[in-house]
Amino acid sequence: LKKSQQILGLPVLSIEEGKQIGAVKHLVLSPENGAVKYILVEDDAWYSGFKAVPFEKVLGIGEFGLTVESRSSLSAVTDMPEAVELLKKDIRLPGIRVLSKKGRLVGTVGDFIVDERTAEIAGCQLIPAGGEKTAGVIPRKLILTFGRDFLVVEEGTESMLVSDVQETFQDNAYGEEAGRD
Repeated sequence: LKKSQQILGLPVLSIEEGKQIGAVKHLVLSPENGAVKYILVEDDAWYSGFKAVPFEKVLGIGEFGLTVESRSSLSAVTDMPEAVELLKKDIRLPGIRVLSKKGRLVGTVGDFIVDERTAEIAGCQLIPAGGEKTAGVIPRKLILTFGRDFLVVEEGTESMLVSDVQETFQDNAYGEEAGRD
């Protein structure tokens, strides 16, 4: 599991060429399934716009870089209609408000956690309303809607926060594999 802030800025590395071909600039989220669908990359031809990599073409995300097979894994964003449509939805989790199902302000999202094997959002860090520090992590099972303006969660989410999403992630049908890197 990786926090989005651990992924953003990573070098994008081509295994075939053995070199850096860009840097991660943005994670494109699908609100329907709560997952990262594309990764936007700024390459050395930055003047021609961002490139996109479908998440399924990512070989791995380590502390040193994000790996892809080759430069051909990158495509112009404008050549990927689904990526353009998702970008228009403008789903950005850090900083958005967290509302309960009944419309109560719970807080804001500090960061979100991604399962680097499946691209699913495993949870979101909650900064409580009026607070400055993270209170804990909202497990994915409590998130009802990934919206442009706010994240909708189950009532009583504050009492079900976890300190480490890894614990609940392992309990969610991922079995023993979930905790391994």
